[in-house]
Amino acid sequence: MVFPLGMYSVASTNVGTVDDVPIISWIGAQWYWIALAVWAIVFAAMVWSFVKSMSARGSSGVAAG
Repeated sequence: MVFPLGMYSVASTNVGTVDDVPIISWIGAQWYWIALAVWAIVFAAMVWSFVKSMSARGSSGVAAG
C-alpha cells in the first residue's frame, strides 16, 4: 500500500508541473507527506514484529548449550 501512495504523489507533482496546473502539484506535495507517514508506520510495525519474533524465539524455554 505504501508504493502506490508514493507513486501517486510523484505522478501528481510531475503532471501538475508539466501541465502548469499548480493545484495538482500542491495535491501531490501533500500526498508526499501522507505517503511518508504511512511508510514510517509500516517500517515501525516491521521492526516491532521482528523484535517480537526474536524475543519469542529467545524465550522459548529451551536452555542453550
